[in-house]
Amino acid sequence: MAAAGLVFALARRPLAQTPAVSSRITQAVDSNSVTLMRGNVSPRARAQYDQGEVEASFKLPYITMYFKPTAAQQASLNQLLEQQQDRSSPNFHKWLKPAQFADQFGLSPGDLKKVANWLQGQGFTVLNTAESRNWVAFSGTAGQVQATFHTSIHRFVMKGETHFANVGDPSVPSALASVVLGFRGLNDFRLRPRSIFKRVVRPQLATTSGHAIQPSDLATIYDVSSLYSAGLNGTGVTIAVMGQTDLNSTAAAEFGDVNAFRTAAGLPTNTPMEADTPDYSPGVSTSDLPEADLDVEWAGAVAPDAAIVYVNSGGGGSSGGVFDSLQYAISPPLGSPFGDILSISYGACEPDWQPSELTALESLAQQANAQGQTIIGPAGDDGATDCDNNGPPEPPDIATQGLQVDVPASLPEVTGVGGTQFNEGSGNYWDSSTGNALSYIPEVVWNTTAADGELSAGGGGKSTVFGKPSWQTGSGVPNDNARDVPDIALNASPDNDAYLICSAGSCTNGFADNSGTLYVVGGTSAGAPIFASILALMDQETNSDQGNINYILYPLAAAYPSSFHDITSGNNEEPCQKGTLDCPNGGQIGYSAGPGYDLASGWGSVDVANLAAAWLTFSATSGTSADFQLALSPDSLTVSAGSSGTANIKVAALNGFTGSVALTCSVGSTLTGTTCSISPTSVTNSGSATLTVSASSSANAPGSFRFGPFAGWPGREVGLLLSLVIVLCWLSWLALSKLSPGRFRFAPEITRWTRWSLVFGSLLLGLIAFSVSCGGGGSSSSGGGGGMTVSPLTSTVTVTGTTGSGTSAFSHTAEITVTVN
Repeated sequence: MAAAGLVFALARRPLAQTPAVSSRITQAVDSNSVTLMRGNVSPRARAQYDQGEVEASFKLPYITMYFKPTAAQQASLNQLLEQQQDRSSPNFHKWLKPAQFADQFGLSPGDLKKVANWLQGQGFTVLNTAESRNWVAFSGTAGQVQATFHTSIHRFVMKGETHFANVGDPSVPSALASVVLGFRGLNDFRLRPRSIFKRVVRPQLATTSGHAIQPSDLATIYDVSSLYSAGLNGTGVTIAVMGQTDLNSTAAAEFGDVNAFRTAAGLPTNTPMEADTPDYSPGVSTSDLPEADLDVEWAGAVAPDAAIVYVNSGGGGSSGGVFDSLQYAISPPLGSPFGDILSISYGACEPDWQPSELTALESLAQQANAQGQTIIGPAGDDGATDCDNNGPPEPPDIATQGLQVDVPASLPEVTGVGGTQFNEGSGNYWDSSTGNALSYIPEVVWNTTAADGELSAGGGGKSTVFGKPSWQTGSGVPNDNARDVPDIALNASPDNDAYLICSAGSCTNGFADNSGTLYVVGGTSAGAPIFASILALMDQETNSDQGNINYILYPLAAAYPSSFHDITSGNNEEPCQKGTLDCPNGGQIGYSAGPGYDLASGWGSVDVANLAAAWLTFSATSGTSADFQLALSPDSLTVSAGSSGTANIKVAALNGFTGSVALTCSVGSTLTGTTCSISPTSVTNSGSATLTVSASSSANAPGSFRFGPFAGWPGREVGLLLSLVIVLCWLSWLALSKLSPGRFRFAPEITRWTRWSLVFGSLLLGLIAFSVSCGGGGSSSSGGGGGMTVSPLTSTVTVTGTTGSGTSAFSHTAEITVTVN
């Protein structure tokens, strides 16, 4: 199962070059002088579950050391994130690439090398480093961790599950203390899915007790269908889904359930790609499989032509699980991030996270937003008492842990999705003959705790970790100095009108198996991929990534309230045990819905057609006058010498633009022997063209020149030519001096000086020629094929679109990174 090589994304214009970051590790890295790094012990590593220290040879497969920015870097990043969402700023929607992020907010290359060298010196295996230079991953044994970081690894058994974790905070050399933020991978506590799955017999779904939701029903209920008629279907947008299990035991059948779901739903064929994390370990986790199928299937349900990338950390062998998947999607070791929109349906309540993890997670989320990526997460399925979801074997039926919210939804950089349930009452909202939805169905806050006999309601409340973001204002938003969740809500009930999925081969007869049984699901984790799919239509419509959409949702809710279905009934209250946290007298704790924003449903559910219209009007990416935009997909291309590669150029008309756009391209100066062409060279209104990048057979060939009049020539031939010219010139001078001694004879000392100059000059030029013939005048490394090889050439190809003439002419550009091997 190979990692996806290309991910479709909008081309982004890089920001101006910034000075390289300064080195911060100024002292020798001395392991005898150490500093304790507090906040790196998991709260879940409790003494009552401790089984003692693991053996020294116990392998920790993937440990991540995170680096923190300086105070000045963090202040600059905070300012940039605001500017990227400020329509009056020159940095509006100017998204960074990981390498650009590194040059502004990461460690210096020298400091990163010092840390890696020190880890290797302690016996660890350095696995990879982030191109954004804000983390390094390595592996080692418990004995090495004990000797290096001065903390021991113990084994824990909790509710039948075996885990490992460090029992004390680690220490690092004092020379590194100012740059190290914290660690992951010293324990293997994974996040849990926020979903509830059930199997039901088909006849049950024809009664008034509930119906099963398929994509066409959702399109009707939430008003998506008109956007399809307008040509919006997610084309050109990539949704990355975070997972921690294989979807099937064999690679050949990896997306079999996904394809069966799309067939049953009448969706076009659009097989997802898979990107495996560096610590990927193959296998199917039965507890994670239904969640993964739900997420991948419904991420493509509303935007059927969006590219879906399943970012997978494996079936249990990796210690970090879905967190590692999220890290990989945002900050890969090398290359472009995976996805314009990131959907994660896992979480844990805030107190279950070690403090350094929360800081590292927010740092990653800020990087994602700076790169234009939007993160969508679930608000939780235990109402306002999120910490009472303690996992297997059975969930509790009464809350004891007080009012808590879920991470990552409570991160200010993440859009949290809460839960509603449809409330048909005596209304006629379903076609009795087909079972299809007829219109929008009124909603209340999802809360089926009483019916289910267990905590089962949409999450929401006030963060105890994150303060109030600048954008979180509006009617109903509490003045509580806290990040409030959720931001929006979607249908989540597993009982009334649950979502259909295909999992473990369940769809053999449409959505049913051979016995007529259907697999249905509820929970706020369903809302995360569904809203990611809705957002893909916004990305396509505006022809731009959005970054942190909370900057848009809150003012949009005030200016265009018809974009939302305001949920004013119901609550996410849960029964609580008397005398426990937040429950001195027993009863219920939680929040009720009301007009405007509330802590039970956020701004409510969405009317997608109204949301799209408001988004386009509200977003300054469309401007106020007729204009167009260019986009390239993919945003990077690798071409071998003697071959070519292609990319799609998309011209999007904005605000009624009707002109003709002339397209040209130019190749970066370092891409010798490389040309580009466009067909067609002119596009009217909105349309597309093909960019072709061709590399000659000698482009970047081993031993080739990269400069001067011989650029692209094979180095051996150039070297021999130079050597021949030198020898001929020398022989000619000697012959002429003998034949015409009067004309070519100088004073003896001048003659001797000239002769020896020619001798040494010839030798020097000969050495240069020999070097060129072997190494090609560029960076080299040993390789096969009878000579030296050069490193790949990488630069950009710029596409320019121009319309109008004279003083009324204007143009836009888009860039694609091209590598020639």
